[in-house]
Amino acid sequence: QLMENISSRVLFEAKKAVPTEKQTEFNALVEGSDVSAVERFLSPYIANLPAFVQSEAQKEIERIRAYMREG
Repeated sequence: QLMENISSRVLFEAKKAVPTEKQTEFNALVEGSDVSAVERFLSPYIANLPAFVQSEAQKEIERIRAYMREG
């Protein structure tokens, strides 16, 4: 579940960087299982993709930790 949440957050935030006219193409790639294709697609839109992914993953982990502490 954690990895699914992290993946969802990263893709949701990454989609914001994709131009409107490329959204359909991005969605099709995300629905597939080729992670490398998604990375290649995003690289022109997100300057440092590995750092972006790490940052968004960390934000999601922190969000989940805060939720768990409240519960």
